[in-house]
Amino acid sequence: PEGAKGYKCVPGTMADGSLCDDGNACTVGSACKQGKCSGQGKDRFFAHVYDKTPLPNTVFNNVAANAKGELALVGGGWKVENGVKTGFQWWIIRTDAAGMVSWQKVHGLAGSHYQTEARAASLTDSGDLWVGGGTWSQDNDLNMGLVKFDAKGKVSWSTQVGEKGPNEVVHAMVIDP
Repeated sequence: PEGAKGYKCVPGTMADGSLCDDGNACTVGSACKQGKCSGQGKDRFFAHVYDKTPLPNTVFNNVAANAKGELALVGGGWKVENGVKTGFQWWIIRTDAAGMVSWQKVHGLAGSHYQTEARAASLTDSGDLWVGGGTWSQDNDLNMGLVKFDAKGKVSWSTQVGEKGPNEVVHAMVIDP
């Protein structure tokens, strides 16, 4: 049977290793093997949201796309130690147009925060990614955070804005290059 893109494996006409569609929208790069689609493609949109410290509790908040079809997914995560939530950080995942992970990272903001989440994202066609959100400090003030990542995931600009009392957070943004 033909896959979503019209690829099919036919014994004798498709060489082993030829690309095929295994019918699973969650994989890319499956190849023919002895006339059948192997189903051995790589997982699409698969990412572990952690670095050296696992963040087993994660919240997805936003997705951004550019004209090339690349995506950025953002949210927040934390772990629990001795019954207390700790280690709050933003998480960011960038994919290429095929949905394969280009880079991913967790990003902690400066200062002492007991909760932080990336809430908004804007992805330019050049691959720059702007991420905004909020951080709740130990004295219950909510401060806005804004970070710019280059196409390779390196932080090129970052700031936090806020004062004691009022709450500030980025919920949505559009960057016009």
